[in-house]
Amino acid sequence: RESVGHLINLIRESLESTEKNTVKISEEISIVREYVAFRMIVSPVTPNILWNISENITGDEEIPNLAIQTHVENAIKYSGADIIAINIRHGEGLLHIEISDDGIGLANSHRDQSEGTGNGILIMSRTIAALNEGRKCKISYSIESTEGSKGTTVIITIPEK
Repeated sequence: RESVGHLINLIRESLESTEKNTVKISEEISIVREYVAFRMIVSPVTPNILWNISENITGDEEIPNLAIQTHVENAIKYSGADIIAINIRHGEGLLHIEISDDGIGLANSHRDQSEGTGNGILIMSRTIAALNEGRKCKISYSIESTEGSKGTTVIITIPEK
């Protein structure tokens, strides 16, 4: 019964954000928390999620839609990680988002796409490219992972307005 409630919340929040290129970071965090709660109920093997959100994050900061959720979902489904760390902070005129895991690395994890379409990273890249059109200060997006290494780190930096 609890899983149904999490699923309903996840679907509602996801549908509300589908038409948007950006969302408030508080909305994205809520979606990720619902997704993780649902996964913990339906799958006994769910990594521990460590949140490190700086006190100066208001929740109103605009970020690309699914910027955090896409990478947390990928790490849960494909990496075999024990820990996923999400760090969010302001600094140097930028909003910094870093999602890292201790899994098998991106090249290895994306060999089995049986649980998804494999398009999350492509869609995120396209969303960021669209958001960067005509912007003087651009959103930066990188994924650091080497085949055979331990883990993947996603870094997104967003210029503050």
